[in-house]
Amino acid sequence: EKIMKPLIRYTIGRVSKTGWDILFESIRLIKKVYPEFDLVVCHNKMNHEEKLILEDINVEVVNQDKLEKTFLFIDDDEGKIRNFSWKLMPPRLRIGSHELWVDNDIVIRDRVKGIDKWLEGKTSIIGKGFFPDYGRFVDKMAGKESYCAGLFGLPPNFDFGKLELFFKSSISV
Repeated sequence: EKIMKPLIRYTIGRVSKTGWDILFESIRLIKKVYPEFDLVVCHNKMNHEEKLILEDINVEVVNQDKLEKTFLFIDDDEGKIRNFSWKLMPPRLRIGSHELWVDNDIVIRDRVKGIDKWLEGKTSIIGKGFFPDYGRFVDKMAGKESYCAGLFGLPPNFDFGKLELFFKSSISV
């Protein structure tokens, strides 16, 4: 069985110049801190100029606007997504390897023991958040845990896309 390199996938939408600067710094540092990872930037709702900026980053890009929306999306009047569904599109880019989702505003400056341990195993990983905000799922949480959807990863061969059926059947709009 061929072992695939782990993948870090950033997600970026319409952000300020500071958001772009943080993404550039995050990518610059992650290449040094975790050289064993391949990188990809998933993007959505970009204008033409922003798409050109992405081309200059020198990493693979995925235009999420052209993908079938697998999970529930909540749009506002300006067409902006108001939940984290973009992060989940597509559900997996490299199902045969570890895949780490990182928001554009997260910078990893040094190796993280939790990420290193995750790379050795077959479990998922999620970052610790600052405050719990689970909306309609709050009753499913055991206690006062705080998780950050801006940093999470899945193990090889976990088919996140199969959760589509769960999400579509458990959410009423």
